[in-house]
Amino acid sequence: MKPSIVLTVVNDNDPGQGLLNEWGLSIHARLPNTEVIFDFDTNPKVLQFNMEKLGIDAGNFKVGVLSHRHLDHSGGLDYIATVNRDIELYVTEDSLYHVKTYGFKKVRVNREGLQISGNLYLTHPLYDYGLLEHALLLYPETNYPVLLVGCSHPGVDKLAQAASEIIGGNLYLVIGGFHGPSKRTLDNLARLTEFISPIHCSGEQAKSYVKRAYPDKYIPAKTGSILEIPFN
Repeated sequence: MKPSIVLTVVNDNDPGQGLLNEWGLSIHARLPNTEVIFDFDTNPKVLQFNMEKLGIDAGNFKVGVLSHRHLDHSGGLDYIATVNRDIELYVTEDSLYHVKTYGFKKVRVNREGLQISGNLYLTHPLYDYGLLEHALLLYPETNYPVLLVGCSHPGVDKLAQAASEIIGGNLYLVIGGFHGPSKRTLDNLARLTEFISPIHCSGEQAKSYVKRAYPDKYIPAKTGSILEIPFN
């Protein structure tokens, strides 16, 4: 079966062979009709180096999503701005001032959740830890919905619940930073998705718990990982 979605972890805290890495997150998603970049790492040089090594052309991005305003998700915007200021960039309201300094031509603010296109959605922003955060839902026609999360400050289970309400059912995969979640949060998440991939700020305890409690759901990933959806 031809993959509906191909995810590439451009940067994660865990290193990948032949690539640069540091504390941060960036995920590239290729769908049949578009390419999306979700979050932009900490360092523009790391983002550029890894994209070039992984064969990702930032000039092809149609859509970019910044999950929240922290530097380890927004620092690489400087590189994107040098090669693709025409990207349609989606941000939360409290990230708008910061993003405007880069000179992007099309910046959209997500205030209540929205549909970017036929198969791209943003959850409504949730507030916690003094900031707003939203997540990106990839929902292809083949019905393998994937949720990309940044740091999940409001709770990865709450972001997954918001995405589940959009599609009226469970998710296929949730991947990204889970912000050191409790077991209860991970148990809630497990009820909402078939597969779970905790990276970035999720922490080793979260990874170990998912591997132990939900071995059939756990999907490991790190810098350079390529995930083809659906899994074989």
